[in-house]
Amino acid sequence: MGTADYDFVLISDGVVLVTSRAVARFKRQWPCSGLPDDMGVIFTYDHRGNLCGIDWFDAETGVDVSEPENADGPALLALSQDAQTFMQGVAI
Repeated sequence: MGTADYDFVLISDGVVLVTSRAVARFKRQWPCSGLPDDMGVIFTYDHRGNLCGIDWFDAETGVDVSEPENADGPALLALSQDAQTFMQGVAI
């Protein structure tokens, strides 16, 4: 089991799951982001904290899905930075 705040879950060292609930809440602050609110995302970071993987999953089934159209860009970067901040806070 990972460490969670109900929206971000540290699955393992360098791997943070962001729930669809967190994505939807993020979208309220950034409504034109293009991010889907019915999917969650998993960010993977290397040992230096560099983002090295992004995987989307269906919130209902948990099944991996391809990247949603228009989901890449500044909003996704900002969300990944939120996930990284969470990960660093848990590691302390």
